[in-house]
Amino acid sequence: MTPRPATAAVPPDWRIEAARLLPSILLASMGTAFEPLLAAAGAVPILVFGYCVVVGRFPKR
Repeated sequence: MTPRPATAAVPPDWRIEAARLLPSILLASMGTAFEPLLAAAGAVPILVFGYCVVVGRFPKR
């Protein structure tokens, strides 16, 4: 490959850095991935109940 100027090498640098950091970020986030899932599972019944209250109450005009 032909050498490029230093200014043109900036995007590959941060892309390589991101590609190198991405697996470690994914591995680190997999450990904490269950906490948001549990929070979402706990919020689903509340959201469904609120939706039923709003839909059951307001469309009857």
